[in-house]
Amino acid sequence: MENAPATSSATVGPPVRPGGFLPRLSAAVLDALVLAPVAFLLFEPAFEQAHGLAAAEASVLRDAWRYATYDLVLLLYSVLMLIRRSRTLGMMPFKLCVTTLDGSPLPSRRAALRTLTYVAPLLLAAWAFGAGLWLVFGIAHVLFWGGLLWMIVDPRNQALHDKIAGTLVIVSPSYPAAPAAARPDHGPEQPRR
Repeated sequence: MENAPATSSATVGPPVRPGGFLPRLSAAVLDALVLAPVAFLLFEPAFEQAHGLAAAEASVLRDAWRYATYDLVLLLYSVLMLIRRSRTLGMMPFKLCVTTLDGSPLPSRRAALRTLTYVAPLLLAAWAFGAGLWLVFGIAHVLFWGGLLWMIVDPRNQALHDKIAGTLVIVSPSYPAAPAAARPDHGPEQPRR
């Protein structure tokens, strides 16, 4: 009788599967569909100051403000969702979540760093668009899209913002997001007296 191969009792759970390019792109599209109306509602009242400008100046400034408003809403939304749920609304249907490289819940600082490195090129592009700096606008988009497309060649499907923040997007149907107070960057909890 042949011996069955030995199995390790150290295995905690199923292997981690990185989130692929198409599910992550689809999640980003869903997030954009959620955020665009919110950004538009915030943008229109904020843009009232452009009424005294010439039509051409107002048009460029309006577009730059619209771009920047969306990017700021994206920044706030992403950071809050990653801190609270380790995933955005767009990631939920695809069962994607963001973890640290060791699989633990995302600390607040790391969620902010990841989102800022994702959104910073977009904010730079919005500023360059408003200022008419087309070379800077182009470089910002190369940084943004190049950083995203990097995940196609990366073995763990990490985009540039994941590499910088030390995060990994994984497929996990029931990833338990820890409450913010239990996360490592909030400091040790003090015993009650």
